Amino acid sequence: MTSPKLPYAGTRAAAMLKEALARYTSQHKGGLRALAGVIGMNQATVLSHMATGRIGIPLDRVQQFAEVLDLNVEAFSLAVIEQREPAMLSLLQSVYRVETEGTDSAERAGLIREIRAAKVLSPRQISLIRDIVRDPELSTRVVTGRESELIWKIREARPMGPEDGEWDKLTALIDLILA
Repeated sequence: MTSPKLPYAGTRAAAMLKEALARYTSQHKGGLRALAGVIGMNQATVLSHMATGRIGIPLDRVQQFAEVLDLNVEAFSLAVIEQREPAMLSLLQSVYRVETEGTDSAERAGLIREIRAAKVLSPRQISLIRDIVRDPELSTRVVTGRESELIWKIREARPMGPEDGEWDKLTALIDLILA
C-alpha cells in the first residue's frame, strides 16, 4: 500500500532494487555509501529512498543500476517503466506484446549471468545464440558435443549425405541400440 510519503512503495521496481541493494551490500564493503560512489551519486540515502519507494527510480539510471547490481536489465527496465510511466507500459504491452513477468525471468537472469561469466564467446557461439533467439524452433535442431561426433562420422562416411534408404536404416539401428 502506498502513502503520500512513499508513493512508489509496493512497486516491482522498488522491490527489485531493495533486494539488489541488500545483495550488493552483503557482498561488498562500504555499504550504500560505497555503492553511491561507484555509480556517481552524491548521496547514498537517495538509493535507500528509491528502494523504499519514497522516490522513483530514474529511467536514465536503469542500465547503470542493472549492470552494477547484476539485475536482469530487461525485467528491471520494464519494472521501472511500470513504476514511472504506467501508461507507457500499457502501450508497450498492447503494441509490442511486452511481458512484464514470466515464469522464466529468474531462469533468464541466470542464463545472462552464465553468458557474462563466460567472458569470451566465440563468433560461432554468439551467432548460435542470436539464431536461437530469432528462431525458437532452432533449439530443437541444436546438438550436443557427443551428438555432433555422430553427425560428423556420418558426414565423413557419406560426404553427400546418406540416401533415403540409409537414413531409415540408421534410424532403425539407433532405435534398436537405445531400446
